[in-house]
Amino acid sequence: MIKTYLLTLNDANITGDYSVLHARLAKPFREQFNAARLKTIFKSFHDKKIYFGLIVAKTPVASAETKIDNRGAPIMRGCFDTQPSRLLYELDFIPSEGEWKPAKINVHIKPMKKKPAGTWRKVFAAILDFIFIFWVGGYVIGRFTGGLTEKGFSLTGGPAFLQFAVIVLYFIIGRRYLGGTLFQRLLRAY
Repeated sequence: MIKTYLLTLNDANITGDYSVLHARLAKPFREQFNAARLKTIFKSFHDKKIYFGLIVAKTPVASAETKIDNRGAPIMRGCFDTQPSRLLYELDFIPSEGEWKPAKINVHIKPMKKKPAGTWRKVFAAILDFIFIFWVGGYVIGRFTGGLTEKGFSLTGGPAFLQFAVIVLYFIIGRRYLGGTLFQRLLRAY
């Protein structure tokens, strides 16, 4: 019952034709809101091309037990755990023309909050990033400044200061402008 009406709403949002949705609503709801008014109410969904047809493969998750109001009508609240956003719904049904039909439809799309990465992952990524940029940067700077040795590189004075600057810039540019350093991205340690 939940999916049927939400998918009908989804079809209306995609096509911009709310007449089928209007025809499937409870008679008191239809008398209060015509198809043109429904189009206005759900305009933002249509304009933003919000598509939630993937709920077909999902099971609704109730946020509260279905309640029966004083009219004997079921009131359903819940969501569909879809990615990257969650579809929240509120549906109230009443008997109309021999069927349970919606007297209220309220739908929200809520972005999912990312789980923060564990501290161990952030620290591990920082250590790997430091080792990486220290060795790669040191080797490249040593190569151009004559600081390569049999065991790797040896930087002093200006080249050592340049190495320090490269390390600092690597972390600043990676975090601010590239969405994370190399190992932050590989380990998803944002």
